[in-house]
Amino acid sequence: MTDRCYAAIDAPTLLERLWRRLFPARYREIPEDLEGFAPSYMITEVRIHLGWVDRLRILVSGNLRVETTTKTDVIITKMASQSTVTVLAPGSLHERH
Repeated sequence: MTDRCYAAIDAPTLLERLWRRLFPARYREIPEDLEGFAPSYMITEVRIHLGWVDRLRILVSGNLRVETTTKTDVIITKMASQSTVTVLAPGSLHERH
């Protein structure tokens, strides 16, 4: 006997397709296992909601800084980090894609 599973997925609406084109998602690659590093990694995601005043300030400066401080239960002797910035579509502040 063969078990089969089917899922009916709703097609994205025209508006959802437009948002995906205007605000494409970029995902980080899983870090490769480097010599001397533990075979694990940590991802910190920061989502920011900006008011109109801050949006105008970014429009003028073109800069945004995000600082992340991490405290661990072990002494850190070696660390590698990378960041990705993505402009999210309106209304997607709390959604995880």
